[in-house]
Amino acid sequence: MTTPILKAALRGPSNIPPRVFSIRCEPSLSTFKVLCSQTVTQHDYPLSSEISSEISSNVPIYDLSRFDTSEEDLCARLQDEWHHILLSGPGVVVLQNMHRVKRLIEEAASVYRGIIDSEMQESRKRDHFASSLANNRIWKSFSKHCLSQPQSFVEYYSNP
Repeated sequence: MTTPILKAALRGPSNIPPRVFSIRCEPSLSTFKVLCSQTVTQHDYPLSSEISSEISSNVPIYDLSRFDTSEEDLCARLQDEWHHILLSGPGVVVLQNMHRVKRLIEEAASVYRGIIDSEMQESRKRDHFASSLANNRIWKSFSKHCLSQPQSFVEYYSNP
């Protein structure tokens, strides 16, 4: 049931920008050019300059090994910056040392290599996006990883 207050809010204009582009208006090439020509500074993304992170080629780089990601306020500030980077900034952010346990990355990579090897031997079908053996695409990779190595899947994807 929609309350009268909610109905009024749904009818009225919002100060929150939409998450997607409207199909009712054409994308603006000039707006895109302005967005792409921005010069990003550490002043724009202060956490990229705190604790030895940097900006390189207009891309903010965050070395997450230098942040205590268990601090909720810090995580919220980082997420705010990354959201802005993706929505209104350069559109690219680099997160170095996101996984602190390198073994998890190696295990996940090994699982995916095994899935690829298995699928290549099982069928030499062409991927409809490329010629045969030109790429290594795994359809439904999450479910395949989870079903083949549940513990590895849980550990890898539960990284904060």
